[in-house]
Amino acid sequence: MIILAIESSSRIRSVAVVERSAAGGAGEVLGTVSDGGNRDLTTIRLIEEAIRSSGVERRSIDRIAVALGPGSYTGIRAAIALVQGWHLAQPVELVGVGTGECLVAQARALGWHGRLAVVLDAQRGQCYHAVYEVDALACVLKVPLAIREPGVDPVEAGRVDLHVGPDVQKFFSLGKTLVPEAGTLGKLAAECPEVVLPGGLTPIYLRETAFVKAPPPRVLSL
Repeated sequence: MIILAIESSSRIRSVAVVERSAAGGAGEVLGTVSDGGNRDLTTIRLIEEAIRSSGVERRSIDRIAVALGPGSYTGIRAAIALVQGWHLAQPVELVGVGTGECLVAQARALGWHGRLAVVLDAQRGQCYHAVYEVDALACVLKVPLAIREPGVDPVEAGRVDLHVGPDVQKFFSLGKTLVPEAGTLGKLAAECPEVVLPGGLTPIYLRETAFVKAPPPRVLSL
């Protein structure tokens, strides 16, 4: 199985091509490319470069994985729209993966074990925060994702060994910077047994959607 993974939830976008063997097991990254945070390449160009570097044919892609965040609202939605359009032209399996899952998998691969808190910028001076128990065998969610005030860890105060995330030091000065990568996203998607329909790709966004109704139009007399 050939998997195309698109990670656009952080300031550094990346795309990877991952292959999963018929025997299963961990996927192998065949090619990956990143914009380095410069935004000088469009997502489509990143995809083209990743496919070229991997040496596979576009039509050989069996599954597309996209990061669902939380993270860049525009980046995530643009990637989902692109994937939905791809599916219309060439039906493929679709998988959505949370950015927190991607980060904690990368931390585990780096040997960062213990109680890890994933921290992501929620804007408005707040952060998304989730706690995992990580060891050499697995990553287990202990405290679900929630929006919290910067520097405040009410549930797990004193019980988190390390905070990680792309902008973690904005909120926790001793945290380690970790940016989600498309290669890891693709490997997680290779092991995912569940695929979704195009409409099932929904960004992870915990804030309530609120709209302010515009006042009625005024009639101006001339």
